Amino acid sequence: YQLAFNKNPSSPETNIGLGWAHFSNGEFPLSFGFFKNALALEPRSAIVNLDVGAFLRSLGLYERAMTYLKRAAKLDPQDSNPRVQISQCLMYLGRFGEAADESEAIISKDYANADLRYLHTLHLILAGRLDKAEKEITAIRGLAPQYRYVPLMEALLAAARGEKDRALALRGESEVLTL
Repeated sequence: YQLAFNKNPSSPETNIGLGWAHFSNGEFPLSFGFFKNALALEPRSAIVNLDVGAFLRSLGLYERAMTYLKRAAKLDPQDSNPRVQISQCLMYLGRFGEAADESEAIISKDYANADLRYLHTLHLILAGRLDKAEKEITAIRGLAPQYRYVPLMEALLAAARGEKDRALALRGESEVLTL
C-alpha cells in the first residue's frame, strides 16, 4: 500500500489500504489520518464511507460509525454489508430490538444466507424474541443442515429461556464456544 500511496497519495483506495494496515499494527492515530484523508478525497463514495464506518466500529465508536455506514447504505442500497454492520453497532449499543429489526430487513433480501440468519437469530435472542429465534434456527437447519453455529444458537436460546442444563449440554456439543 505504501508504494501505491507514494505513486498516488490522492487515491482514496490507497489511503484506505494504509488505514487498515496501520490499524492492524495497532497504530490507530496514523490509521485515523488515512481514513480521514480517504473521506476528504471521496466523501460520496459508498466504499469509502463503508470502510470509515467499519474502522470506527472496530474502535468501538458505534454511534459515529453508524453515520458513515448509513451513508454507505444510501449510496449503494444493493450492498448489505453496511446494514449488517449497522445491526452489529446497534447490538453492541444494547439496542437489541433495533438490531433485530435491521437484521430482519437484511435477510428479507438474502433469505438463503445462513450467516446473516445466524446474526439475526442472535439479535432475536438478545431482544427476547425467543419464539422467532426458534423459527430462525429451524429455517437455518433447513438451509444448511450442517451449519456449525446451530448448536451454539440452540444453547443461547435455551439459556435465554432459563433452561440451564440444556444450554450447558448444547454448548458442550458446539465446536464454537464464543460469539
